[in-house]
Amino acid sequence: MPTLQRNSHCSNGSTAEHAPPQDPSDIASISETVLPETETILSVLGMTCASCVNRIEQYLGGMDGISSIKVDLMTAQATVHHYMSVMSTEQLCTSIEGMGFDAQVLASRTLASKATCNEGNAGVIEGSQPADSWFSVEGMTCGSCVATLTSLLTELPGVVSADVQLLTAQAMVRHIPREIGVREITNVISDAGFKAAPLDTGADDGTGMPDPSAVALENLKKHRRQAAKRFFWSLAFAIPMFVFSMIIDMALPVSNRVAQAFHRKVFQKYSVSVIIIFFLATATQISLGLHFYKHAYKSLVRAKTANMDVLIALGTTAAYVGSIISVTLQGGAGEQFFETAVFLMTFILLGRWLEAIAKGRTISAVEALVKMQPDDALLVSPAKLGKGDELTTISARQIQLGDQLQVN
Repeated sequence: MPTLQRNSHCSNGSTAEHAPPQDPSDIASISETVLPETETILSVLGMTCASCVNRIEQYLGGMDGISSIKVDLMTAQATVHHYMSVMSTEQLCTSIEGMGFDAQVLASRTLASKATCNEGNAGVIEGSQPADSWFSVEGMTCGSCVATLTSLLTELPGVVSADVQLLTAQAMVRHIPREIGVREITNVISDAGFKAAPLDTGADDGTGMPDPSAVALENLKKHRRQAAKRFFWSLAFAIPMFVFSMIIDMALPVSNRVAQAFHRKVFQKYSVSVIIIFFLATATQISLGLHFYKHAYKSLVRAKTANMDVLIALGTTAAYVGSIISVTLQGGAGEQFFETAVFLMTFILLGRWLEAIAKGRTISAVEALVKMQPDDALLVSPAKLGKGDELTTISARQIQLGDQLQVN
């Protein structure tokens, strides 16, 4: 990171000498207290176990500009707190992809800097930062309605900007939640003669990002389809391999005509079955093994560590190459384990497909629980003229900062 220097301009126009470079730890401290921190949620596909989680956390946690990182294996997501001036979201994705995983940004938002919080303005975290809220607006008929409503909203205290769309019958209001909430904005729009209701934007928060849970579920569905496709494609090699290596070569007696036909020498000293098994194993190594070789290469060369893909690549390659050496040295009569490489990949792909199915069901169950939250809430209004507190039923979407709610 470049050192911080300061120029002092004297009254006569001359420039004083540069201040000595500061200690790197001081610069890091300045970044943490002055620069605003960013929270980024990423989808990380390709993790198979806790070892993958630990590798990502240790690798990214040791990089400059990252203050904390939390990786969740079940949801295949990573939450990173970082400083955009040092580590951008694009660099985060590139770093994760360099380790052999697939990364995609789901959401990103700016948090308060420590300096702002230390000044006693903790409200930056609790509603003093602008937020975007969307509303459905019914009753607009022309551009005059749009102009009137836009002018009305922008004049409200606490409203930073307003964007009213006639075609979609929606309004996006950027406001400070501590000063004005969604319920008050809804009431203002309704008082102007329109029918308004806040829209449920999920985790959008005005950043234009989709709901992270929905994207995670969609990514897991995509991953499940890819895993299923790889598994069923592996069966195209595993089933013929089982027939030739297990049934014809081992189960059938030597006197069987089928066994004799496939044990016949056709190329130098190599039998028909050995040649077929060799081509099946070679096709498997090229088509299915390429996926494991790519991720193993990234893990070893870029991340400087070994993951599950490295073990699979080593095991299948050892069985494949060892069988070639054995059969070649012994003129086609040696022990061969071509089927081991094919069956190993098939079982691994089956396991990953089942894992993707289990993850998808888990996230779907969690989403179902989240959707079970009540649609309405009881708003407690302060007592007036000695009367008891007044309870008002409002929509859960209209809850705003500072409300007192009754919990049954």
